[in-house]
Amino acid sequence: MDELVVVSPEAVNQIPQTMTSTVQIGSELCQTVIYEKINDASNDAQQLIKVQQYEQALNIYNQILSQIPLLSSHEQREYVIVSLIADEQTIFQPLTQLPRAEQDKWVEWLGKVQEYLLSLAETGSSAISQQLYQLAEAYYILGRNEQVAIAMQQATTAALQISDPGFRATEFIQIARFCLQFQQQAQAQQALSQALATVEQMPSDNPYAQGDHLYSIATLYIQLGEARRALSLADKIINEFYPNYIRQEVVRDAIKRRDLHLAQAVTAKIQEAESQALALVDMAVYWATNNQPRLGNRLFAQALKRVAKEEYAQNIQSRLIQIYRTSGQLTISLNAAQRLTQDESKALALGAVAVAYAKAKQPQQVQKILAQLTDLIQSAAAVNNVGYVNNILQFAVDARQYNLAIAILNAVKNNANFDSKPYWYRQVVSAQLALPDIDKALQLAKQIPGKFWPEQRNSSLQEIAIAYANAQQWNRAIDVLTEIENSAFTPYQVLTGAELAATATTPQQFTSLIQKVIAQTQALKQLELKAWALAAIAQAYLRAGYAEQTQSFLEQAIQTAQQVEDNEMRGRLFDQMVNYLIQQRQYTAALTIAQAHPVSYGQGLAYHNIFQQALPSYAFDVALQVVELETVPEIQATKLLAIAKIYMQLGRNEDAITLLDRAFAVAQKIADPESRVIQINEYIEVNDESDRRSQYTRLVRQYVALEQLDKAQQVVAKVQEASLRDYLQAWIDC
Repeated sequence: MDELVVVSPEAVNQIPQTMTSTVQIGSELCQTVIYEKINDASNDAQQLIKVQQYEQALNIYNQILSQIPLLSSHEQREYVIVSLIADEQTIFQPLTQLPRAEQDKWVEWLGKVQEYLLSLAETGSSAISQQLYQLAEAYYILGRNEQVAIAMQQATTAALQISDPGFRATEFIQIARFCLQFQQQAQAQQALSQALATVEQMPSDNPYAQGDHLYSIATLYIQLGEARRALSLADKIINEFYPNYIRQEVVRDAIKRRDLHLAQAVTAKIQEAESQALALVDMAVYWATNNQPRLGNRLFAQALKRVAKEEYAQNIQSRLIQIYRTSGQLTISLNAAQRLTQDESKALALGAVAVAYAKAKQPQQVQKILAQLTDLIQSAAAVNNVGYVNNILQFAVDARQYNLAIAILNAVKNNANFDSKPYWYRQVVSAQLALPDIDKALQLAKQIPGKFWPEQRNSSLQEIAIAYANAQQWNRAIDVLTEIENSAFTPYQVLTGAELAATATTPQQFTSLIQKVIAQTQALKQLELKAWALAAIAQAYLRAGYAEQTQSFLEQAIQTAQQVEDNEMRGRLFDQMVNYLIQQRQYTAALTIAQAHPVSYGQGLAYHNIFQQALPSYAFDVALQVVELETVPEIQATKLLAIAKIYMQLGRNEDAITLLDRAFAVAQKIADPESRVIQINEYIEVNDESDRRSQYTRLVRQYVALEQLDKAQQVVAKVQEASLRDYLQAWIDC
């Protein structure tokens, strides 16, 4: 970002012009531009963090901080600060990888933000308190505990200035929550005491609002181990649900602390049936896993009985069974599940118990339950996108019981309604691969029935073969390759062979494998598969550094694709080859294919997709080639400006200016009107982001960022609309 040149509203009309502009910029417009400059700079800084350009990002953040006081709007100042520090995981978490000395520079910047916030503290805004504990979180991420404590104390002081008791109570509750996160129990206690005192000051005519705050305070007291204080607050809440929830949480906390006397006493006071049953089953799990299985089973039976007369009794009982099976009392859990009569409730309970048996390595029991489960998972309601089979599969995947998941998938015969079945096959194999356990992933992939699911089976085997190659297990990779078949739509065998060849560690391995792949490709009868396979061979040669062969096979791929008679299928095939090469990050090869695309619209889309992927990868040669191939001024200008933006981020300012000059020349060729709208339908229209107005706006912003004010002024001189001219002049002057 450029060094933002910002003036006070009073002095705005006294700024000397770089050219001959006599435009008088009003203070309101100047304020608008300052705000937009700051937001643009903030976005640029966040983008720099994503690409690990931390020093440049910090420079921008320092510049932004120096400009915030020039905003006259209190709300805008607060919003800017929030935008700088609120997304702590995106902004500050990456900084933990930096050396301590580099982190110190960011800590110094956080200190400046802190000073600025304290200068606003007398305003009594809840935002000040929020921003201070967000700052504390940033300090916490960077391991600066002393600054965390100071920021939290300052947040508390700021919260005291809030006049509205409801807002003040909310802030103290949030402060307590953050203190617990930072392991500051004493400070959390203090914040909760202040929150409680503030709630008592709230108007008595809205007891439900008081109840909301008391519930939040009670749950935090539970986390602090202050169960009795939480229970006393539950008695003060009018809302009929909150007291039960609080007591249920107290029971869970008491069980964690092994205080079963308190858990039992509080459970007896829970009035609502489901909440009491859940408390009972939590105690049942505790006793069953602590050498008292009979007591656990008895409490579990009480829990089931407690909800037997409820409207959705079997749904609740199914949930209780799913919880109790974690105790290891699988026979009791299974018997309870078998007594259920509603399909969904019974299937979910049986599925959960089956997962537990699988974890306990009791395959015979798993098979028995699977036989009972099979009839319950065939209906459309069971397998649709919100059907309960998805829940059962998630149970299995979460527990890493992938063989059971595959068995359940294969047990479902209703493929027509099971739209998510292909997803689950890939999810199961990919999850095993991610562990990583390639051998077990291979076992799972082989269980996918190739007759019905050839895409899923072969794509999984392809992923596994590549994983073996990446793990330097070349022979295993080749073994898997022999099991891969081409489907009706995808030449998996050739694609995998080409990928393996590209990763070969010796020229001999490459030559041996690529020759087999070429032979397999020549044997393909289907033109669509053959063309795609030839493109795959070309990218393998490209990655191996064989330029001549690369060009030869790309030409063969194009010639083969052009033989497809159906126009629609031919266009789709070119799309497929381009997208495949983009996925392989072979942008030059993709561009060669795209240039031969038979459909004008498809070619334009291919150029766009290549550009969108090549530019973030810094493949500037390809991105610039795409610009040269474009013939529409709107598209050309947009792409030139996008490349210039990346050049600026990399500090290649001279290159950026050269492209901006080209973009300016191209933008002037865009046809009138200067401003256009796109009519989406009869009710909705949006601004055309590629019209001349938009291009001139981007040009001025980027020229100003590069301190090329004369060039920016030249753009303004070409503007027709008076309002746009004033706006862009403000970007130069403010």
